[in-house]
Amino acid sequence: MCQKATGGPFSVCANFARDAVSWSRPPSRRRSSPLAVRGFCGKCGTPLCFEYDDSGHVSLSVGAFDEPARLRPTEHGGIESRLPWAGIDADLPAERTDEDSEYRQLVEAAHWKPPFDA
Repeated sequence: MCQKATGGPFSVCANFARDAVSWSRPPSRRRSSPLAVRGFCGKCGTPLCFEYDDSGHVSLSVGAFDEPARLRPTEHGGIESRLPWAGIDADLPAERTDEDSEYRQLVEAAHWKPPFDA
């Protein structure tokens, strides 16, 4: 789903507590699944964030930061759709989306079948 949302082979995000993030101008948002919304710049379309419903966290798009090199990856998520040639920081911890407990709780509460669980 991140590949479709960003148009790239993967999404690089920095996760923050939702209450630690403030916007000078809130992003436009669209519902990307029954579980989440994605924020983007309403003027240029740049992906800005990803938020699960009822989560205390928000994932901010690293490429939208003024100095993205200052943010270093600490893990890989959503590896079920990793492209075979994408081997960035292969030694970092890796997790399938369906192994994430917060995600699993949201899926079960929404009675939703994600497209990659087919």
